Amino acid sequence: MEMISSITPKIRHHVIYDTSLYVKQYVPKTTFVKTGIMLDLGETDEAVCGK
Repeated sequence: MEMISSITPKIRHHVIYDTSLYVKQYVPKTTFVKTGIMLDLGETDEAVCGK
C-alpha cells in the first residue's frame, strides 16, 4: 500500500518512500504487481491529486 510521501514516515516508519517506488519500477515487466493507495490519513486533496 502506498500513500503520499509526506505521510509515509508517520504510518510506515520502517519504509523509505523512494525505495518503495524504485522496487516497483524495476520488477520485471512480466511480473504482475498489485498496489493500492491509502486515503483519509490527513493528506490534502492537493497532495493526492497533484494540484
